[in-house]
Amino acid sequence: MKKRKLVLWNPKPFEQEVGERLYPPLSLGIIASLMPSNWEVVIRDEFFEEFRTEPCDLVGITAMTCHALRAYEMADQFRKMGITTMMGGIHASVCSEEALEFVDVVVKGEVEDVLNEIISDFENNSLKRLYEAKEPVDLAKVPQQAFHLYNPKYNWGIIQTTRGCAANCEFCAVTALNGATYRKRPVDNVIEELKNMPQKSFFFADDNLLGFSHDDHQRFKELCEKMIESNINKIWIAQVPVQFSDNEELIKIAQKAGCIGVCIGIESGSLAVLSGKMNKRMNVKYLESAQFAKKIQKHGIQVFGSFIVGNDEDGLDCFKQTFKTIKKLKLAMAHVGPLVPYPGTRLFERMRAEGRLIYTNFPQDWKHYKRSKFPLYKLSKLTSHQLKDGTIWLWKKLFSRFSITQRACMAFISTGKLKNAKAVYRINKEWGKLYNSRIKNLKLENQS
Repeated sequence: MKKRKLVLWNPKPFEQEVGERLYPPLSLGIIASLMPSNWEVVIRDEFFEEFRTEPCDLVGITAMTCHALRAYEMADQFRKMGITTMMGGIHASVCSEEALEFVDVVVKGEVEDVLNEIISDFENNSLKRLYEAKEPVDLAKVPQQAFHLYNPKYNWGIIQTTRGCAANCEFCAVTALNGATYRKRPVDNVIEELKNMPQKSFFFADDNLLGFSHDDHQRFKELCEKMIESNINKIWIAQVPVQFSDNEELIKIAQKAGCIGVCIGIESGSLAVLSGKMNKRMNVKYLESAQFAKKIQKHGIQVFGSFIVGNDEDGLDCFKQTFKTIKKLKLAMAHVGPLVPYPGTRLFERMRAEGRLIYTNFPQDWKHYKRSKFPLYKLSKLTSHQLKDGTIWLWKKLFSRFSITQRACMAFISTGKLKNAKAVYRINKEWGKLYNSRIKNLKLENQS
């Protein structure tokens, strides 16, 4: 019997930025592994190959909000050939009705528990327009990614071991996609997948690898211990909360297991912002003491901080305050960008209710919803020119040759390891290219 064919596409935004694609599209790798044996599956990534249509039975496209318009265009090309199109991912999940105008099938939320139903319905000519899992997915059912189908050009691998977050920060869409319940994948399943991962470095896609409770922390410890016992021998980066700095035992075992860096959502250098509408009060005491990064970095794990400017409580001093905070904390690297009201967040709903969104001609205006395009909303205490000029000033200060060299030197001083200093210098140089690209685009936009 001839096999049916599923083509999975990962689109890029219309304005691709430098250094944007480091790791594979995880969701597509999972879908490929779940497909029955009577289907042929291919994974295409527009970051590495030019988009093209091809004969197949079904097309699946994943998309974040800034990719949505491109995803709709891709789907249209296949639909003109009479090929059924399916779309999932965060944007299709939070804007399902819109997506249904451009594709044949929408998957809302997690795909694992509904994919078999979709394929069965397709084969029986009874396909529905919308599929949504009724319960949060049991992560024990999540298979290994189909590594053999990925483009070999990815420098980093990616893996996910937990889903869900109870914090529900105003600007974050994690709860909308994965729910408020923190679910954990069996550690042994994670270890087996890591053994088969071809890359020597990888990123934990978990929004909070450490978790919230004592049991979560013990599970983190078990994961690191088994990585050591199994000789995984890979280097990795993870997202953790500031509370990671409180447990020296976990920091040490993470470093021994291959951790070279942690990304922490510090979000602001202002206590008023953290305690305000952002709802990040848990960070206040750590910012006041300013010791958490030092506690982590002294064990050889670099701290990468993320910050948001342009919050309602931010005044004209927020840019210098952010730079001062980054220097005070002696971070190895910092991601900084204006606030983005993504659909699916409480922030988006509040901004829309207050009539403050600037771009509302959807779906055309979704292309603006990314950190390189701002402002996206009517500001509270800043003008649009002040936000642009202040952000550009901050990017230039952070990624000047002097600042990059200074952070590399601090990495050497804090760890005593030259390889750490070299890694910090290289990462900052790469991200400096990204931010320089953003500055160039903003200047061209101002001239037009």
